[in-house]
Amino acid sequence: MAQEKKMLVDLEKPGAEESKLAAPPKEVAAWLEEEVDVFDLMADILKQEGVACTFGLCAGGDWNVEGHTLRAGIPRVHVHTEETATFAADAYGRITRRPAFCHTGPATGINYATAGITQAYSAQSPLVYIAGQSGYWDDDKFMLQGVVRAEKACDGISKWARGVPNPATFLFQVKRAFRDAVEPPSGPCVIAIPYEFINRSWTIGPRRLFLMHLAPGAFPPNLIHHDTEKPVPNPRRAVADPEEVKKMIEWLMASERPAILTGEGIMYDNAVPELQEFVKLTGIPTHCRRNSRGAISEFDPANCYGRARGVVVRECDRMLLIGLRCGGLEWFGYPPFFGTQATYAQVQTCGENTTTSLPTEYELIGNMKLTLRAMIDAAKEMGIKAPPEKWRG
Repeated sequence: MAQEKKMLVDLEKPGAEESKLAAPPKEVAAWLEEEVDVFDLMADILKQEGVACTFGLCAGGDWNVEGHTLRAGIPRVHVHTEETATFAADAYGRITRRPAFCHTGPATGINYATAGITQAYSAQSPLVYIAGQSGYWDDDKFMLQGVVRAEKACDGISKWARGVPNPATFLFQVKRAFRDAVEPPSGPCVIAIPYEFINRSWTIGPRRLFLMHLAPGAFPPNLIHHDTEKPVPNPRRAVADPEEVKKMIEWLMASERPAILTGEGIMYDNAVPELQEFVKLTGIPTHCRRNSRGAISEFDPANCYGRARGVVVRECDRMLLIGLRCGGLEWFGYPPFFGTQATYAQVQTCGENTTTSLPTEYELIGNMKLTLRAMIDAAKEMGIKAPPEKWRG
């Protein structure tokens, strides 16, 4: 009897709860047992994420991807060489601010595709790439072009690259890729699926086999832009601390020779209207780079392109850097691109984009659109209705 009581106590320990779980409702159990094709479920995720078209070159490893997306009604842009698919996806991601979707086959196809993946990574373009590669059964045999592994070839030129040897986690990785592609810093995410997925006994079966780590339909798309009437929950919608925004604006308006430098974050967060309003309100000379080029009209007196850029950037005493990740073209934050006298405030979507070589007084992390709106409000609360007289002339 004493031993039986001890066993009952053991069943109360954490981890033994499964013995107390009730069976799921009959309709849920029937749904989980329903025979499905994992690639049909993949196509459903693409449609949920708003994928308007795919870019790809069909080959042995990715024909399931192409076939099932077409069957789901998603148009295909078929290309002649694999790098065209990834370059097109890079452009699509930059323009739409949504994750572009592309796919290719194995070996040299993956090698060619890395060119566009590299470009997307350097531009922080949101992109999801599925590589259909040689089977893991071929490891160490170099059969069926098995020497190239996308998870290795794309490591270091993407946000992440993951090989998926088992279809149980395929849908989880697809959903993860769409979420991470827009998470600051945005960029390409790579999923590699092997030839084993062509074996239909692997990819057709009860729904429950393919839902590991994923609750279907529980997570809506992470929209990278916010121009919809009722935007869905989004990690990019964080706004910088209002008190820090106020202090930064006071600091900026105390400048004698201010300047603004903007970058790709303005475009990705759909913040062009807010930037234009802020520049019009303050009159601060502004130079727009990367995807933000053209945000301030060439006919606007506050625009400082061409040779004017060098003078303004090097001679300002305080500069506001907004959504620009400084790279080699900006000398990584050093002279001669930048001057030697200024101090800086940086507004970035994430700390990773902050230029740590610049002497920075304020670092604000948040969505560009919302943070610029907070900056406009803070300036107006200070009584600013037009560019200060001291900056005119």
